[in-house]
Amino acid sequence: MANVRKNHTTEFKTKVAVEAIRQQKTLNELTTEYGVHATQINLWKKRALAVIPEAFSGKKEKARENQQQDIDEPR
Repeated sequence: MANVRKNHTTEFKTKVAVEAIRQQKTLNELTTEYGVHATQINLWKKRALAVIPEAFSGKKEKARENQQQDIDEPR
């Protein structure tokens, strides 16, 4: 029997990651409910937590970061 990879939608991944971040259910409960391995849930959770700061950064912060990168680049 061949293993078939599942392709989950972005919405599904987001839903599961948010559930994991909330910690209202155990990891075992999430794996049972959504049929996704615990390792995969943890990966989605880490990715979500990594991009959250970008969602709240303002234009000024991004401009400063870009300016600093330009200064740091060797010529």
